[in-house]
Amino acid sequence: PLPDSLAPPAGDPVTLMGAGPFLQLDPGDSITVDFAYVGGRDSAEVARHALFAQRAYDRDYIVPVPPPSPRFTAVARDGAIDFYWQDTPEVFLDPTSPVPADFEGYRVYLGEERIDTRLIAQYDKTVAPNDTTGFNTGFAAVRLASPETIDGVTYQYKFTQRNLRNGFKYYVAVTSYDLGNVEIESLESGRTQNQLM
Repeated sequence: PLPDSLAPPAGDPVTLMGAGPFLQLDPGDSITVDFAYVGGRDSAEVARHALFAQRAYDRDYIVPVPPPSPRFTAVARDGAIDFYWQDTPEVFLDPTSPVPADFEGYRVYLGEERIDTRLIAQYDKTVAPNDTTGFNTGFAAVRLASPETIDGVTYQYKFTQRNLRNGFKYYVAVTSYDLGNVEIESLESGRTQNQLM
């Protein structure tokens, strides 16, 4: 048997969900009920997530979204990978943001495991109000002087990661992220939206 200090608490966990009361329901009537599952590391985080769920409901589930990941390709060469991506996320509009054109920048990821890609570079806007999120690096270091076309697709940006081992498998991705606002932190598109191997 386990010592008392390691024994689970007595009783079985119970989940209880309910809705109502509804004062009058006639035959043929229907009711729509929304439930939100919220969690957190402590009660303050649970409360914060519950408020966000309430805001989502109040706005008919039109919620903040990050700009989409850019169209992206990678070209492997001797000891290096060239990342190419388009600038289309820069014109994305988020209708829930106080400033709908809230694109902020790009993040570049690389890793040897699909689920363990790591941030290796970030480029973002530098002029207010876009100087409060990210590293304020600007885009000059990666913007191509003349866009390049690969397999019929034209790309405006290029980043090169050097000192890689030939013959090894790498997973790469480029994401985009927004400025965030007083209601929600900066949001980033998913790495798997354009991840390549």
